[in-house]
Amino acid sequence: MKNRDDSMEWIPLWVDKWIFGSTRIELQPDERSVWVDIMAIASKDNGFIRANPETPYPPQQLAGLLCISEELLNRSLEKFIETGKIKKCGNLVENNFTGFYIINWAEYQLSDRHKRRFTRNVLEEKQMSDKTANMSPEADAIGEDRRGEDIEKRTPFSIVDKSKPEPLKVLCNLCKKPYAIKEDHKCNELPAP
Repeated sequence: MKNRDDSMEWIPLWVDKWIFGSTRIELQPDERSVWVDIMAIASKDNGFIRANPETPYPPQQLAGLLCISEELLNRSLEKFIETGKIKKCGNLVENNFTGFYIINWAEYQLSDRHKRRFTRNVLEEKQMSDKTANMSPEADAIGEDRRGEDIEKRTPFSIVDKSKPEPLKVLCNLCKKPYAIKEDHKCNELPAP
């Protein structure tokens, strides 16, 4: 696991490909779960399933890492090779087996567009966390010492008493002053002739 890319600690699972793709038809449910585990291990080494560039995982170690039986691991790996999902690595003529590689590894990665969007979102989250981490320590929290203050002093808005509704007002045609509909308005100006 030498060439690990720390910027991607997860792999995308493309929903349509997972539900409607060939993997669901080619593999049994237990083999599909091994396939997801194998992809997770491969993500740590750019598509390779190996202990290091020269050494494959021993079957019992890989099965133990995945918490499955060696029988299920061997059956799954054989099926992955048959269906063209993985291939053996190393010099097969010299019988120098070094591990496995996911053949279409690039298809299991994010597109450049998705990577840019992901990177931008990560940077925005980091900037926001930096801002909250650098908040002024001088800002007082509302605690025991501030409980007696008026609420108007603590809030940036005024509180309106909704129990008594404001009377509806209209504008006087003569003096252009507002007055409540229910009260008599006596204008100081005389009506125009």
